[in-house]
Amino acid sequence: MNPLDTILALGTWSQHHSREVLGGLLAVPLLAGLLGLVKRARRTDATTHGSARWATPREVRRVGLMAREGVVIGRLGRRILCDTSETHVLLVGPTRGGKGIGVIIPTLLTWSGSALILDPKDGENAAVTAPWRRQYGRVEAFTPCRNAQACLNVLDTIRLKTRQEFGDAQLIAQSLVAPDGSSPHHFRGCFEKVRGYSDFPYKM
Repeated sequence: MNPLDTILALGTWSQHHSREVLGGLLAVPLLAGLLGLVKRARRTDATTHGSARWATPREVRRVGLMAREGVVIGRLGRRILCDTSETHVLLVGPTRGGKGIGVIIPTLLTWSGSALILDPKDGENAAVTAPWRRQYGRVEAFTPCRNAQACLNVLDTIRLKTRQEFGDAQLIAQSLVAPDGSSPHHFRGCFEKVRGYSDFPYKM
């Protein structure tokens, strides 16, 4: 039987079995759609709606977030996740959103190294964490708007009777006198005066 005879035989058969032909035509697209759903469900790298997902405990451990100290970045179950790497961490949130109580204060309570904290909320972080952090070392609070707790005298940074003495006084003068570009002569005169005043008390 050649191909033409096969086609003619199928045509004759379909004329006498119209129900079977109609059922087959309906079943083919249904089966194709079902197979597509099964394949999509088995795929683990589908990125139609993005590829972001929660990390597994193994992945969290592999990137080093199971440390005992560091910047607190989250929690996995009952375990606090801390980042001890040298990367930067940007914390953004609305006012009263829990940035201090959720990240900053826990970090200060677990971090045993030195820390420099800028606290515009009138020393709230220092009041909470200072008693605990004193076991690691000195805790000083520089509070210009309140009763002074720690003071800084920049003249104490001048290394007297060394080759660096003049340069240290010059750096202090440069940091206190900022040029505005309008009068270089005026800036130079102020700079020389401040540098001289910085070094004068130590020459007496």
